[in-house]
Amino acid sequence: MGDWDERVLGWIAEEDVLAFTGRRFLNRLTKPVYLVPLTAAVAVCLALRGRAFAGLAILFSCWGDRFLVGVGWAAWSRARPDVIAEGVAASGFHSFPSGHTAMSTAAYGLLVYLWVRAASAWGERIFALVLATVWVLLVGLARVRLGGHWPSDIPAGLAVALPWVIVVVTA
Repeated sequence: MGDWDERVLGWIAEEDVLAFTGRRFLNRLTKPVYLVPLTAAVAVCLALRGRAFAGLAILFSCWGDRFLVGVGWAAWSRARPDVIAEGVAASGFHSFPSGHTAMSTAAYGLLVYLWVRAASAWGERIFALVLATVWVLLVGLARVRLGGHWPSDIPAGLAVALPWVIVVVTA
């Protein structure tokens, strides 16, 4: 995947696919400093409404995938790209799979599942699914555009998180 990843990152570096402000905004909303209070608030709200198990599931979904991402990082030990801005946005962690994509998929995926279950109208359910899908894809694009990930890291993050969400929903 190396040649394909480099070609895509080269194209992204040349084109302004997503404005810098948008990239930073999307990147921030998948950081623990935002997801911890968001998932905690949802868990508390659910517990106060008599749905403590659903609240715990939100926390478990969001943070359980971190273990799976860590396994991926240990197994593949892929370095972050330095194609965009000479790697200024590349942290010291490994690149494959994308932890931001996995965490946002796990957190927002279970939130949307609960929303879809609670919604009575099909239009609302479709809106929730489309909103979550677009959001997670924009997060992945922002991570690639910032130079924090190779393009192939994003589908790998999805491949880690989607089965995890299914496991949590099933449990």
